[in-house]
Amino acid sequence: VVENGYDPGFAPAPHTVSAPADKPLRFAYIGTIGPRVPVEEFAMGWVEARQSVPELAGAQAEFFGPMSPVRGRAELVAEAEPLGLHHRGPVAKADVAGVYDEADVLLLVLGAGRFVTSGKVYEYLAAGLPIVSVHEPGNGASDILRDYPLWFPVTDLTAGAIADALAAAARAARSADPDLRARAVAFGE
Repeated sequence: VVENGYDPGFAPAPHTVSAPADKPLRFAYIGTIGPRVPVEEFAMGWVEARQSVPELAGAQAEFFGPMSPVRGRAELVAEAEPLGLHHRGPVAKADVAGVYDEADVLLLVLGAGRFVTSGKVYEYLAAGLPIVSVHEPGNGASDILRDYPLWFPVTDLTAGAIADALAAAARAARSADPDLRARAVAFGE
């Protein structure tokens, strides 16, 4: 087994300070949004979190990447748009670092599979940001992220579990001290 990695030339700059308290949080997903990616479950959890978690007031969740035409998916995302869920479409490789620079929390929304990891998980780690994992707990990405100090995995793919992970990551985005962020960056390296 050969693990993935990331291209240092396109790697995000590590985030070493907390998100400012005077602006809404930005959550970002970068990657292909294939038919097995649980976008519907994420949308339900996002809506629940936005409606019940004060730390998510005004927050935005942006999905960057091509989206497979799964029946009803685009409509569901459009319905959640008033609550800050947006599909931004593909992003050029040269612009990926800019997406990371503007994000406060990263979303790792993956299809199920024991060996599914995604190459993006390594770039995500390099950013030193809180990461919300929205995938089956047995997914291969869990093995990579297990000891990352700013990892917020879901316990299952229910709206409530997703909302809980989003809330915990939002709190960390605002309150993670420099030492915790330094440990996250070191883990990514």
